[in-house]
Amino acid sequence: MCLQVTTLIGGRAKDMITKRNYMNKEEILISLLELIANTYKIPESILIPQNFNEPLTGNKFSFDGILMTYLFFDVQKKFNVNISAEQILNYEFNTINGVIELIEKALIR
Repeated sequence: MCLQVTTLIGGRAKDMITKRNYMNKEEILISLLELIANTYKIPESILIPQNFNEPLTGNKFSFDGILMTYLFFDVQKKFNVNISAEQILNYEFNTINGVIELIEKALIR
């Protein structure tokens, strides 16, 4: 998404393009899957759409509390977002789709 802004510099109009830091859902998904596959060694055979609503702490992914904590900090750092404790307590950070939605919400703010 680009926004064109006209400013006066030295008495002349100059066009400047400013870009908003935004990723679409597909870009977020790809980046998140790369993070999970590369950092947490989850096989690509598990990282398929039918598993995106499965709990990360369940049998398919087998994340324990420590790995969830690391994932929480890795996601915040990679996407430059803040996720609240309330969102964690409401189990919004418990599935791949849930994490994607949290990232989308945070990037819009």
